[in-house]
Amino acid sequence: MKKLVFFTLICSITFGLLALKPSHYEDYIIIKYLINLGELDNARTVIDKYLKTSPDDPFILTEKAFVLKNLKNDRTEALKILSRAAEIYPEYYYANYLRASFLLSEYFGDQTQKELLHKGVEYLKTAIKDNPDHYDSYYLLGVLLNETGKHKESNSYFEKLNRMEENPGAYFYMAYNHHQLGNEDAEIKAYKKLLEFDPGDPRVLKILGQLYFKKREFEKAAKYLEQLFQQAPEDKQTAMEYLYSLFFSGDTKTFLEVSKQVDISDSPMMLYFTAAVLSRAQKFDQAEKLLAKIDKKDFRAHLLKADIAIRKSNYFQAYQALKKVGDAHKNNVYYSLFFDTAARLGLNRKALEVFEEIRDNKNLIQAFTINDCFNIIICHTGLGKTENLIETVQLFREQLKERALGLGEFSRILKDIEEGKKIKAAHIEHGANFFLISQVLKSKKQYNRALALAKERVDQSGEEADVMELVDIYFQQEKYVTAENIIKKQLKMNPKSVETANFYAYILAVQGKNLDQALKISAIAVKSEPDSPAYLDTYGYILFKMGRVKEAEEYLRKAYDREPLEKDIIEHLAECYSHSGKDKEIIPLYKKALAEDVDFKDKLEKKLKEVQKKVNETKVENIN
Repeated sequence: MKKLVFFTLICSITFGLLALKPSHYEDYIIIKYLINLGELDNARTVIDKYLKTSPDDPFILTEKAFVLKNLKNDRTEALKILSRAAEIYPEYYYANYLRASFLLSEYFGDQTQKELLHKGVEYLKTAIKDNPDHYDSYYLLGVLLNETGKHKESNSYFEKLNRMEENPGAYFYMAYNHHQLGNEDAEIKAYKKLLEFDPGDPRVLKILGQLYFKKREFEKAAKYLEQLFQQAPEDKQTAMEYLYSLFFSGDTKTFLEVSKQVDISDSPMMLYFTAAVLSRAQKFDQAEKLLAKIDKKDFRAHLLKADIAIRKSNYFQAYQALKKVGDAHKNNVYYSLFFDTAARLGLNRKALEVFEEIRDNKNLIQAFTINDCFNIIICHTGLGKTENLIETVQLFREQLKERALGLGEFSRILKDIEEGKKIKAAHIEHGANFFLISQVLKSKKQYNRALALAKERVDQSGEEADVMELVDIYFQQEKYVTAENIIKKQLKMNPKSVETANFYAYILAVQGKNLDQALKISAIAVKSEPDSPAYLDTYGYILFKMGRVKEAEEYLRKAYDREPLEKDIIEHLAECYSHSGKDKEIIPLYKKALAEDVDFKDKLEKKLKEVQKKVNETKVENIN
């Protein structure tokens, strides 16, 4: 009874807003109450009874249409009854609402009948005029307008609806409308409102993750995809999307944890990403094992292999990996790795030839890092070709703009060098420029200017790197004693510097003095980095100088296998082979270097001819 009283109160308020009321108001209340209880058969009985006395009551006719549609699913007959009701009371909101609702159902059965949607829109706008508080009319009108492609107008009705009472379905449609209108931020806002109704809705979590991923807001994408992954960790697609978001957000720790829970063996891209993360974490062996599972034709794997090799100071291996990258995949990452590798291997001529091929490609040059620019400059100085350097530096400044840190200063000092002006260390603000300027001066054989600059720099900074550059200038002039004295003093100041210790041991070896001491110092360097070709070469060369040729050959061969294009390593191993009467073994060393077009190929070709001649003469002697 309480329900009926409450229902009567609601109906009285509703009809108080209408121009007309049912002729049999009490009977109408009973019919609505029965319908509300789901007693449709009983409601139909009451309806038929009262229509006998009042056949033109639009309110009762409307209820009959509703009951008929739900009991017999007879939409056609229901629409005829509603049309009759509309003739009597054209504005009646509920009749118009039902007509629109039935038309929408008919449209979903045959979506070619677009005219049904337009009729439905007219009916609902009439309904809202008759009863501005009818909640369902706003919702249905929003749906119909969405279907007709009027997304902005659709959202205006959903907004009015949500001001009455928030509806999750309305927010879902609003999100779709915003998507169609290209309003991504509003779309995200609507989906977030949906999560307030159901925080774990997998559809919404997935969409928000994808939207934020598209916006490159990877941390936010990971936040929603994490919740989705926790709901269904067995869902491979969700797991992959979550891993992608973690990778690009830089959350390597969580990435590695999740990747252990997911089978990524059939995804080359995810294998690549995992290997990249492991590489960043210095777990190179694990990274390389994953890369081995990727198709050998996958250029990304070769790029990452090169990157790992560079991090491990295995530059020739990096160079070999880069050679496997096809022309179609030579992007800015490839060129960055290539120029770094070439500069370290001393393949300066080859690097500059490649640079000339791409220097007019603005997209590639604009993607250069400042380190890429430095490597190109080093290649210029390595060949002693500084005449076009100012022009090249200007190109970098134009394309990199604010990222061209220090290049303006470097360009100015280059002009001072060309004009014969004194170069003062105090005028060099960017530390890298001291090293680059020193390389330029050494390449021009202007050692006195280089020494003056380096001495001033050392007095100014006292940094070990600057001291080592000063030592190198003396070393290149073959002023070994002076170089030895300076580096010996530096090593006392920092006895843990392995690089300094190795250079000191090598200077002693070149002079052939204090070889026992040199070997002990070199052994410390090799122990700290047993795969370093530079340290292996120094140790092997000292052994050779001590007359321990067989041992020397072992270490020099290891150095060569890791870096077979390094001039000093080739010469040291060749000298060792020659001393052992293995001149024939020297030939493939020289040929391999020549095949890679090393900068010192002219001298090497001459040496190759001499060795081949010697080998041939030995053959003749043996025959005789």
